[in-house]
Order: sequence, then structure tokens, then C-alpha cells
Amino acid sequence: MANRLHQPERSFAARVLAVVRRIPAGRVTTYGDIAALAGAPGAARAVGTVLRSCGDGATPCHRVVGAGGTLGGWAGPLEFKRDRLRRDGIPVDLARVQGFDRHRWPTSDVIPPGPATSARRATADKRGSGLRVCGAPVSTPSGRQARRRPPASARKG
Repeated sequence: MANRLHQPERSFAARVLAVVRRIPAGRVTTYGDIAALAGAPGAARAVGTVLRSCGDGATPCHRVVGAGGTLGGWAGPLEFKRDRLRRDGIPVDLARVQGFDRHRWPTSDVIPPGPATSARRATADKRGSGLRVCGAPVSTPSGRQARRRPPASARKG
């Protein structure tokens, strides 16, 4: 049954929703964890896109949080997400899950890093903490590294 999530004939959205429905009450997971469990490591933003369009109230989308337990990425008012997590018994403050590691599902040792995740970590280790856009380092006028998206004309899709 566990292998059903990785069948290629199922759409990415179907695999994402199947994984999200398995998150038990009282636990949370990250968009990146869902992407890895759905067979697409590194596709955290795509998971967010799928969950944003999910209209099924029985799917516990509120149990998916940002990396490190941040609450962002919720289509509705953030207070609704906080309330639903609190009803699940998960302690939250205004911006994140408190004691995130204690409430995380599955534990991080269950999800092996995929090829995209491993390659990204290796590249970051070689280059240091600086970000690159199209192979060029990105920095602010003060010399600090900045996060920047390429212009819309350079992005796919």
C-alpha cells in the first residue's frame, strides 16, 4: 500500500493529497516533506499550489507548514489555520508551531533526501551560503547575499 504513492500513473496532485490525508491529528509536516513523500523532492512550492486549490474540507491541509514550523502558506486567514492546529492539540504562536520537532510527521530520519535535495545541499556547500541566479551570485549593495527571483521573462511557465 505504501508503494501506491509512488506509482507514476497517478498525478502529482493526487499523490500530494494522498500523503496529506495520512497526516495524523496532533502532527504537522512541511511542504518539502510532502513533496519528498509524493516522489518529487524539491517541489515544495508545487505542493503549496496543489493545496491552495484543494477544496476538500476532509483533507487536513492545515497540518502542512513551512520549513522550521512557520505557519505561512495558507489560502485562508492565518487565524483559521492557528485555530485548527490548536484544536488538533498542536501549540502555535502567531507565526510558528512551538516545539516543531516534537510534532513533526514523519520524523526527518524517515524521509531520505532525494536527488534534487542532495544536489542542492552539495552545491550550497561548495559555494558557501550565497545564492545564485542563472549561475551568477546575487548580492545586495551592502555585499550581503540576497534572495531574488529571475525576471518573469526568464522564468518558465
